[in-house]
Amino acid sequence: MPSSRYVPVLAFAAVVILGGACGSSPRGTTRTPAEVATWPEVAPDVLAARVHDGIRRPVPTDRTKAEIARNGQRRLAGQFRLCVDASGDVAAVQTATSSGMPAFDVDIRADLLSWTFEPGEAACTTLTIQYVQREARAR
Repeated sequence: MPSSRYVPVLAFAAVVILGGACGSSPRGTTRTPAEVATWPEVAPDVLAARVHDGIRRPVPTDRTKAEIARNGQRRLAGQFRLCVDASGDVAAVQTATSSGMPAFDVDIRADLLSWTFEPGEAACTTLTIQYVQREARAR
């Protein structure tokens, strides 16, 4: 896995999905996997161009950070399918490949659900989320 500066890193990876109809959902309403299965898959940079400033990068909660430290893990990575509706709201987040730490996967999905985008075509992409945890330093 590539090295990092001890901060969460977002890397984007595309997954080919059959294209199809698009839709919109009321703000805060998530869609089922079946509902977004036919939405077109776009290159990650297409959605990245629509993302609002000030989004929270996915990071583990303090509780999850403690679990990561207890398990002796420093580097985690998982892939998540992100679907954005025509109004710019996140319609679905699905774990494509787990980070290996279920609590971190939950944290990532929660952060991604809070993202907002400029309105546009409903679409999905797959994101690779990487996290490197700092080692505790003696004082």
